[in-house]
Amino acid sequence: MSNLPGSMQAEVLNLNLDKELPVLCEYAYDFSKNELILQDGRPKYVYRNEALKIWLFKALVTERNRYEAYSSQFGCDVWELMGEVMSLDIKKSEIRRYIVEAIMVNPYVTNVEKVDIEIEGSKVIANVRVKSIYKDEVIEVNVHL
Repeated sequence: MSNLPGSMQAEVLNLNLDKELPVLCEYAYDFSKNELILQDGRPKYVYRNEALKIWLFKALVTERNRYEAYSSQFGCDVWELMGEVMSLDIKKSEIRRYIVEAIMVNPYVTNVEKVDIEIEGSKVIANVRVKSIYKDEVIEVNVHL
């Protein structure tokens, strides 16, 4: 639920819907090998939801404001929680919030459907499901943080 007044909320939504976005494109990525996929020695491209999966993965594993190559909006702040003493429920809630914030900067994402968090010792595993501007297909990404 938004804190904006009804008319202002509608204006913000209309601004986002009126934008004509180019087709999303990323380099193809092999998540199991943690490397780009090459085709005839050159990086292969993927489009639309496949590209969004790669963007999501990169955004969630990249620490926000750490690398000058990325804008200050790209990345996730989950690493701010390292060393913090808090209950498991609060930690999961904060991780979930950081993940949603990292994802929602992308104009191709229309909804974050689910963010499941598992914490095993010092390892965090996030399972994220989002909807995009491309069809009603749900995109699912698993990330080890």
